[in-house]
Amino acid sequence: MEMSLFAKLRMLADWSPLFSYVQTFMDAPDVQQKAEAAISGLQFAAGKTPTEIDDEGLAHIKAILMSDEGKAFVVWLEAKVKGAE
Repeated sequence: MEMSLFAKLRMLADWSPLFSYVQTFMDAPDVQQKAEAAISGLQFAAGKTPTEIDDEGLAHIKAILMSDEGKAFVVWLEAKVKGAE
């Protein structure tokens, strides 16, 4: 399916906020802030769908990551990934 130039520009405009989430992710000084930026970007994308289950699921994942246990998990995961390099 070929898209017109106007349709391509419209899609770029609709999805351009993802670039700011990627930039926030790249600039984040620690893994916890990277996780928060990733979840926020995913929430933006999920908001573009007509279903609510993805929005609700990501809200729960974000709440878990923001808890003390979630932060500890992200730090542990980062250590494991860096140790595997």
